[in-house]
Amino acid sequence: MIVIVQGSNRKGNLTRPFVEYAADYLNEKGEACVILDLEHLPSDILHSEMYASGVEHYFLDQAAAEMRKATRWVFAFPEYNGSFPGGLKLFIDALSVRDFKTLFGGKTAGLIGTSSGRAGNLRGLDHFSSVLNHLGTNVMPQSLPVSLIDAMIDGSGNLKDEAAKKSISAFLDRFLAFTTQQATVSA
Repeated sequence: MIVIVQGSNRKGNLTRPFVEYAADYLNEKGEACVILDLEHLPSDILHSEMYASGVEHYFLDQAAAEMRKATRWVFAFPEYNGSFPGGLKLFIDALSVRDFKTLFGGKTAGLIGTSSGRAGNLRGLDHFSSVLNHLGTNVMPQSLPVSLIDAMIDGSGNLKDEAAKKSISAFLDRFLAFTTQQATVSA
């Protein structure tokens, strides 16, 4: 199973159509997918007790259960202030204190960065890759920066840009090949 994390907690964010397209594409390829949408990240997640062991939280408990089941993840997230969203960092922090070795160690991740600007969140992709590497996650070296996303979404919130769809499809094909190679190396 592949968990796709939509990494913005902003309501109505423009990364969601890319995540939906990725999930549809992977499902068509016969890959089971689950979307974890940080748009639903609850406002009560940030408190000092989140670092205490044994603290239960409905959203984090569900997210941890989904992420434990998967050995492969795709993270898609927009650029926030030259990096990745703080909500995504908070999510990773809150999960890592639960059991970072089981949740992150030896897993494989692919990264998609989105931006309304021209760089496709290159800095954020590098920053987030470093965080995941620190937690023991194998990050596919070729991430996917997607620029100028505002023009790629139609009025109904769907991904309409055919070139973007082709880029995402090619990225996901490389990701599947990479994860197959990682599984062979680990065996």
